[in-house]
Amino acid sequence: FCKGTFPSEQSLSSLKIVIDCANGATYHIAPNVFRELGAEVITIGCDPNGININEECGATDVRQLQQKVLEEKAYVTRERNKENNREVIVNITKNALEDLNSCEVKHKEEKKLEFSLTEKEEQTLLELLTKLIK
Repeated sequence: FCKGTFPSEQSLSSLKIVIDCANGATYHIAPNVFRELGAEVITIGCDPNGININEECGATDVRQLQQKVLEEKAYVTRERNKENNREVIVNITKNALEDLNSCEVKHKEEKKLEFSLTEKEEQTLLELLTKLIK
């Protein structure tokens, strides 16, 4: 159904998608659907054993998914401490810092907050922020 409703003139070839199948029934279907639509697919939660549905993954535990997205975006690296094999060290990468800096520069240049606020709400927010910094 998913592939059949996707416009044939479009492709997901520019996307890298992390899919958490939660060790559920679609573990062998969902990744292939997105691959066939052109996406680069990274999977987690694709090792079901009949009793591990949502075990440390899926909707009940998104930590693994969050970590994988950060790693695949090259925002963090994880490595084991060589002196203490149980300790995992997470480092922010240069890529993450560059993206954060570019966001800061962009917002400073635009000097505008991009929210869906009415003109009155925007004015109220500006007044409150002005009072805070005085």
